[in-house]
Amino acid sequence: KGGKKEVGKGGKKEVRKGGKEKEIRKGGKKEEMTKGEKEEVGRGEKEKGQGKKENANNEEEGKETAMTNPSESSKSKSSLSLTPEMQKHLLEQVLLFIDTNGCDCEEDDFVPSASSSNPNPNPSNLNSNPAESKANQGEARVVYAHVRALMAAGIPPESIGVITPYNGQVRLLRELRPESLTSRLEISTVDGFQGREKEAVVISAVRSNPEGVVGFLADARRMNVAVTRARRHVALVGDSETLKMREPFLKRMVEYFETNGEYGSAEEVLQYGGMG
Repeated sequence: KGGKKEVGKGGKKEVRKGGKEKEIRKGGKKEEMTKGEKEEVGRGEKEKGQGKKENANNEEEGKETAMTNPSESSKSKSSLSLTPEMQKHLLEQVLLFIDTNGCDCEEDDFVPSASSSNPNPNPSNLNSNPAESKANQGEARVVYAHVRALMAAGIPPESIGVITPYNGQVRLLRELRPESLTSRLEISTVDGFQGREKEAVVISAVRSNPEGVVGFLADARRMNVAVTRARRHVALVGDSETLKMREPFLKRMVEYFETNGEYGSAEEVLQYGGMG
């Protein structure tokens, strides 16, 4: 009896508490697993560091592409880098007037190119004789610079609309549109956007001349439709001198943007949009 009891109390019990079972819990497999986990973490940190280095190299390559070919660089959101402060400021702007006055953005009669990389998907909306319409290539560059900045700030191209009252400018903008944005960035006339909205809208006014002739821009109803298509941000790109010269309505609208919104020159936009 004493022997069995002793074995019961001190033998098997002792093994359960302090013997092999205890050693396995404290120093056996568990110790080896902890060491393995540490090695795994070390490998992960090393790979993470290599990833950061590769990302930094990619960013440098993106900057070089933006300087040599703006259209190609706009294919990738990462090709344009804005500081967090710039992104926040851009997204907080509700009204923005981008002034092209004095920035080599003169209007011209539109002449379609012989071969367009972005054919017009809806030719019925455009003039039968596009040469009678107006276009402004310098202003088109400013429009795309601002679109790129909006994309870099986090607004997807599907949520951005480019509106202009001139069919010639619609065609020009579509011709200049990067292939990666062909089916994503909508470009249309004011009438084409009626009844629909986008998060951000960029309006290309086109007209820039010493006589102050504004044509379709004098139609207050159409301009009101253009401005009210935006839910979050609207940018009006135009020549302040031309727009203010003759039409009281346009003068009031431009001054409203300047007073209640923000003012920026086309040169500034080309710089922060990576196309300067």
